[in-house]
Amino acid sequence: MPKLRTWFSGVLETQTALHVGTGTVTSTVTDAPILRGADGLPLIPGSSVKGALRSASERLLRALGHRACLVFGDQPPADDTLRCLTTDKAGRDLFFKLKGSDPLDEAELNEANRHFNPPPSWGQDWWRDFGQHEAWQKHLLEDRNALCRACLTWGSPFMAGRARVPDLRLRGDGAWAQATEIRDGVGLDRDTGTAADRIKFDLEALPAGARFDFDLIAEPEADRAVVALAVGELLHGNVPLGGRTTGGLGQVALTGFAIHEVDLADPAALVAYLTHGQRTSFAGQEAENRLETILATLLEDAHAA
Repeated sequence: MPKLRTWFSGVLETQTALHVGTGTVTSTVTDAPILRGADGLPLIPGSSVKGALRSASERLLRALGHRACLVFGDQPPADDTLRCLTTDKAGRDLFFKLKGSDPLDEAELNEANRHFNPPPSWGQDWWRDFGQHEAWQKHLLEDRNALCRACLTWGSPFMAGRARVPDLRLRGDGAWAQATEIRDGVGLDRDTGTAADRIKFDLEALPAGARFDFDLIAEPEADRAVVALAVGELLHGNVPLGGRTTGGLGQVALTGFAIHEVDLADPAALVAYLTHGQRTSFAGQEAENRLETILATLLEDAHAA
């Protein structure tokens, strides 16, 4: 069975000004400088892009009737499309207690059996050995659907994500390092909707036209259809990045879209990739057709449900 590592690649171009800040004031020129790499050039952290892509995929998953939790919740929601161990605080605490081989009282044991429904083959005392069996933990998280599709793909407190986005590096020469602009803003009084007194600020932004190399890498274990949902939204300009997006900043477009694949289960293909960087590539219309093929599996699942 193939084990495909997949690259979704292209060039991300800013359509409006972009502000990806440092989170701290490190400049005497502006209140909110943009993030720069060690080379002094602006960059977009891959983690920020991954978070935006995750949010985009979660919205579409729920629209299709698939489970995709709200990662900042703390209670198991009544809506089944939001059900996930990540946001079920009681279940989450119980799982980590089991994983740490902590003793359980009778009430906790009953709750663990009800919540996780372990297979009979594990035995009545399964909870005593749960922390030593990674295969059992994986079984509960994946095969028993404790985690939603978004968490299984993008990551959760229980397991690392299976899709990653390297930091986006600026294309072109160093002239872009000096091409930023300073934008003024004012704080608003929420009661009156007018400018608040003495709340003036400014921020640094990269102007429209800046171009960044983009790669989203999905490992063989990743749910490629979930990743493809996010990529499709990015292709249509529906994934704004950075700060002040409600004010029109951060609109981006993905151009030069391509998909590259390597079957890690094929020794010859793996050697060719490791020694010569060879991959099966799809560009232009072929890339869009390939994306549609990947998405079709998710749509079939939705119709079956």
